[in-house]
This record gives sequence, C-alpha cells and structure tokens, in this order.
Amino acid sequence: MSHIKLTALILFIPVFFYAQQFQCDGKIYFFRTDSGQVFLSYVDNYITPTPVLGNVCNLTAMGVVNQNALAANPFDNYLYFMTLSNYNLYRIDANCNQTLICPALANSHRGCFDHLGRYWVIVGNDLKAFDITTCSMVKGPYTLASSPGADITFSLADCHLYMASESMLIKIDTNGTIVQSNTTGFGGGTGYGGIGIGVDGNLYGMPNIYDTIILYKIDLNTLAPAGVAASFSTSVANPCGCDMATFPCPVLNAAFTASPDSACAPSSVTFTDQSTGLVNSWLWDFGDGTYDSINLYPVHTYSQAGVYNVSLIVYAYSSCMYIKPDTFSMPISIFPLPEADFGHGTACAGNNVDLYDSTSQAQVVTWQWDFGDGSFGNVQHPVHFYTNQGAYNVSLIVISDKGCSDTITQVLDVKPLPVPGFLAPAACYGDTVFFQDTSQSNSFMPISTWQWQFGDGTSSVSGTPHHIYNQQGTYSVTLSVTNSNGCTDSTAIPVVVYPKPIADFGYTGMCDGQVLPFFDSSTVQQGAQINSWQWDFGDGGTGMGAQTTHLVFIMFNLLSQALMGAVIL
Repeated sequence: MSHIKLTALILFIPVFFYAQQFQCDGKIYFFRTDSGQVFLSYVDNYITPTPVLGNVCNLTAMGVVNQNALAANPFDNYLYFMTLSNYNLYRIDANCNQTLICPALANSHRGCFDHLGRYWVIVGNDLKAFDITTCSMVKGPYTLASSPGADITFSLADCHLYMASESMLIKIDTNGTIVQSNTTGFGGGTGYGGIGIGVDGNLYGMPNIYDTIILYKIDLNTLAPAGVAASFSTSVANPCGCDMATFPCPVLNAAFTASPDSACAPSSVTFTDQSTGLVNSWLWDFGDGTYDSINLYPVHTYSQAGVYNVSLIVYAYSSCMYIKPDTFSMPISIFPLPEADFGHGTACAGNNVDLYDSTSQAQVVTWQWDFGDGSFGNVQHPVHFYTNQGAYNVSLIVISDKGCSDTITQVLDVKPLPVPGFLAPAACYGDTVFFQDTSQSNSFMPISTWQWQFGDGTSSVSGTPHHIYNQQGTYSVTLSVTNSNGCTDSTAIPVVVYPKPIADFGYTGMCDGQVLPFFDSSTVQQGAQINSWQWDFGDGGTGMGAQTTHLVFIMFNLLSQALMGAVIL
C-alpha cells in the first residue's frame, strides 16, 4: 500500500512549479564537498579544449545528505540518488529539491538508468533492475563474475551497461552477461567513484583524488584508455568520488561555429562542433566537394572565392534504438583577393608621371601609394612629380569592398631629361634665319624629335630649321626636344627681327664733267638708325658715307641707277 500511495505522489509531484527538470545539455553531473558543504556540480565542454566547472546548487542548504549512486533518468530528465544510511531512492530537480521515490530500494551505492527507464543497481556482485514507479525488481538478480569500480552506467549507443576502474573495464548486456572486458581500464587514477557516458558516446570517469577534479576518458569503440579529458586544480576537496551522471541526449541537434565565417581567399576556416545529443559520428561537407568524417574541429582551406554551403550531419549509431540524424548548415563567404597591379606613363625627372591602377578580381575601394621618394597618395590614378632621376620602389596596396587586400611593388626608372638649346642670329624681316640646335642628351638616350615654334604661328620638326619672318618684332622661339626614352623638355629664346631701311638720296648739279655732291635721304623706322652707306655711281665709281661727291661724265646714267647701300642698324 505504501508503494501505491508513493506512486500517486510521484504522479502528482511533476506538476509543482518548483520541479525544474534538467536539460539534455550533455553536462556530467557529480557530487563534491567544499569546506564542509556538499554541492551538486557539473563539468561542461569536456570534449573541447576549454572545459568548464560549475555548481548547480548547495545540497547541504537543501538538506540533502548522505547521497550516493547518482543517476540520470532520460525518460523524465531528473537526477536520482540513493542515501548511504537507508538506501532510499530520491529524485532531485534542477533547483535541488528532493522527492522520495522508493524507500529502502536496495542496499547499493551503484546505480544507473537504461533506455527503458529501468533503474539498475549493483548489490555486491548481483546486478538488478527496478521499475521506479512500483519500486519493484523487474530483472535479475544476475551474479557477475566480477564487478570493478564503484559505479555503473548505461550506453544508449550500444544498449550495454559498463563498469570501470583504473585497471579494469567490463561490458554487460541487460541479461547480466559480461560480453567484453579490458584489463587496462581508465589508468592514471585510483579508486574511481563515478563513471558516465559523455556527449560523444565515450566513457568518462572521475577518481577519488583530493584537491583536484580530473576527468578521464575511455574510447568505447576500442575500449582503450584515451587519457585525461579535463582537469581542474581548484584546491577544492573531492572526497566523495563524484558519483557521476549524464543526460546523453538521444535526440541529436547538429550545430557548429565557423571562425571566420567570411574571409579573403585563400583562407583557412576552423569549424567547431557544437552539436548536442549522443553523437558518435560526424560528416562534414565543406561545400567545395571535400568531406571530413574524422575531426570534431576540422580546419579547411578555401583557395577560391565563392559562397560555400557547409553542412554537418551528426549520427548516433545505437543497437537498441533509432536516433534520427540531424543536419546543420551555414554559408561561408570567401571573398576574392584583389590582384594588385599598376602601370605608368613616361617617367622623366622634373616632369609629372602618370600612374594608373590596373587591379583586377575585386571591387577596390582604397588605394595606398608609396611613390618611393618619401611621398604617398590615396587616389586611384595619381600624378606624381619626380625631381630627380633614379630607380624608385613604388608600392600600391589595394583594399576591396570586402576588406581583402593585396600589395605590389614595382621599380620605376625615372629617366633624365634632355637639355634643350639653340642659337639664332639677329635678322631683318624678309631674310632667312638659320637656327642651330645645341641641345644635349645622354649618349644612350639621343634626341629623337624636335618641335620648333617660331613665335609667328609657324612651326617645324626639323633638326636644322630655317625661317623667314615677314614682319619686324621680337619673337619668342620655343624648342622642345624629346630623347629616345620619351623624355621631353623645352626652352624659349627671344629672336629679334629688325626692320629694313628705305634707301634714297639726292644731289645738286647736272653738268657733265662736273663734280657733283650726293647726299643720303634714306629713311628708317623710329628706334633704328643708318650707320653704313655704300654708293655705286653706275659708272664703276663707288663711295662711302652719308654724303659724297663724284665726277659725272654721263648724267643720264645717274638717272638710271639706284643708290645701292647695305644698311646696318
């Protein structure tokens, strides 16, 4: 009758607001003591490089004492334990509220639940299973040939019971038969007080070691020890041997993180499994035709740009129950890396040099130029002035709209300029002016072209030009010379074109045989003067000076001759 009443109590308790169930979170729960207080604690992330140790609650404050045989029931997601003093079976919720389930169930301190919710205990060497709704034995007793370790646990992956110590492991079916054993055990520890199945389907155990919490692992695929999974040197006593329990989460939830989830090609991405449940197999699809079924935390390199849909399928292979695989996917964006490149126009000292970006493969938004002479620029197509000739290491860093960058450095050979020059004599308009090029250039870079501007709207490309000016005046003559490297420089020289005088003369007397006086009456534009005269009298006679005389024998010859003079201004 007491059992019937207790059953009614069990059915009623879950509706109370304070009965908080544990989550299927993959944590390993255990008992520990600290400064005279008893705590329900846990280890999380123990299959990662960053395990976490924490407390659920203070059991002493809740009046929970003499606890042992901690077990997790996957049917109702509550923890259960037995008291050492009277072997009562209690249920405990996530707030550490306890409920008596079965009084004096069995004088045992080793217990676990199987996939059907049956509670298995070891009493001496006898293995028994109880229905906790009736508190009655439903299987056993089975007498084991050996029972190493201080705890027992059940694996949903293969539906077998396990017991283990530092030096022994046995695998038991639900008919009490030891089907496999291994004489290695966990190794490394003494007096294991608790074992449990982890989120990866492997066996974990904690030894009775004071002042240190160590979690050892056994690979259940090989039944071989796998060393220390997590260790916490907390200077906190742990005399009660852990009495571990886990909720292995039969329902799988695939999840992972990627770092980074977007990057520039080529780039390596680290994937970290965040799946929950009794996962014992992984299949990574990296979205580029490659796969990985071995690593929990694979690192994959993407060499080409693109958006890759990465998927993780998690499995839980079990011999006694079907667990549906689960898939999680996320896109990984690999952005193209710009291929930095640039060209330039003719590079001559003392001239502006055009530099132009010719980067490809990406949308560039930032340009960082180093012109190699201590100056910098940030426009796409800069123009830079190099004062001196020489070889300059010009660098360009380009950054795309996705933050991807590339750098290129080229040697820019800045060539010397030719030195233009020419000679031009003074001239009178109407006369031919001969120009003499005196430009200089390196013998390896001879002058290849000439460009003359005579200042009157006419030009020439000859190396030795000549020109006739039809008007007097001062003309700015410009010569631009280009050497074989394309470097050009120019110079301008004023050329003065003088006006011509208008020759004329007079004389007195008209008698044959008479000495006649001749006088100059020529004119010249203002600002000039006549300073030379040459007379030709038409009869072979000549004269000099502004005035002269000549004996005339045939007058009519004088009338038919013009005064011939070279006038120098």
